[in-house]
Amino acid sequence: MTSPAAVSTPAARREPLRPQKSDDLSPKLAKDGSRAQFSEQAQRQLDQLVSHYSTTPAEQQARASPLQGIQTSRPTRLMQHFTEWERTPYRLGGRSKRGVDCSAFVQIAFHQTFEFDLPRTTAEQMRVGKKVSRSQLQVGDMVFFKTGSRTYHNGIYIGNLQFMHASTSKGVVISELTETYWDKRFYTARRVLD
Repeated sequence: MTSPAAVSTPAARREPLRPQKSDDLSPKLAKDGSRAQFSEQAQRQLDQLVSHYSTTPAEQQARASPLQGIQTSRPTRLMQHFTEWERTPYRLGGRSKRGVDCSAFVQIAFHQTFEFDLPRTTAEQMRVGKKVSRSQLQVGDMVFFKTGSRTYHNGIYIGNLQFMHASTSKGVVISELTETYWDKRFYTARRVLD
């Protein structure tokens, strides 16, 4: 699938309409010689040209390519977001590409990718949405891990038993839920997207 940036606008792809070849398309002089008149066929084609190029933006969008209305898939959008943030270093309390912590990375990803606003902290995010069992995970679910007696970590499930997150040691990466470290510490999952 192409990225939204790779799809050109309808106006850029639109081919100009040209009148069909016909012997009867040239203007005719009226009997009094005053005004040019067109044959019916020429007038229809002229009307078609005028309507083609003098439409409102809404009308142009209605005639746009059928691909324009297709939403990019959830996994694709998440991977686009990951690519922008990959290897951003971990920084507790960080919220930028100079450094980000796990809950900020999740919050920013949901806001930028799905226009969905989450609370700032892992503990608050753990209370949003509905609980999902590990066996029922879907792309876009938040996954949570208990990393200490009172500390938690989170990321976003991207399918194939993988999740993206801001790792304290590696920065923004993709990890496997089946890795021993994460497997032992899996705590819960939450779904906020339908």
